Amino acid sequence: MSEDEANLQPQGAATGPAWREPRPARSFAWTPATILAIAASVALLCAGVGVGYYFIAYLPMTFQKEQARLDAAEKQKAIEASEQSAQAVQSDLVRKKAYQDCLDTASATYAANWNKSCQANADERQNQRDTCIASGNSTKEQCVADFPDLPRFDCRLATPVADQWNQALEADKARCLAQSKAGL
Repeated sequence: MSEDEANLQPQGAATGPAWREPRPARSFAWTPATILAIAASVALLCAGVGVGYYFIAYLPMTFQKEQARLDAAEKQKAIEASEQSAQAVQSDLVRKKAYQDCLDTASATYAANWNKSCQANADERQNQRDTCIASGNSTKEQCVADFPDLPRFDCRLATPVADQWNQALEADKARCLAQSKAGL
């Protein structure tokens, strides 16, 4: 090595083949392999972004929409069940009122028939007394004593007549029950 070359080397630098000159910078060339590598990198990046979007944004949003739809359907079913329950209660109340009205009508008819029989008995007793007085066979006081006034309401009726009205009442009650069960 010449003295000039030795002066050009940095101090403490090894001499000989271990020291090398810096390489010149390579120039970039658009070769098919380079373009393919860049395209593959961009494709992998896009695929990664797509998969990330699917799992981070799209899938949770779809789950939330499905959950909201299921919640709305469940809420609608609850509303429909509540409405059906309210209709059933309303229908039951209407049916019970109709049944009670029918029973009230049967009882009123029973009382009216009973009282008509009482009035008929009282009228017949009055006619018997008037006939007794008109016949002249007995005194007025004797006819009144023999044929006293009978009550015109809530009287005691003969057993066959009372049984007739009691059976009619029971038949009316049975009819009311049958109508109630039939939903009429």
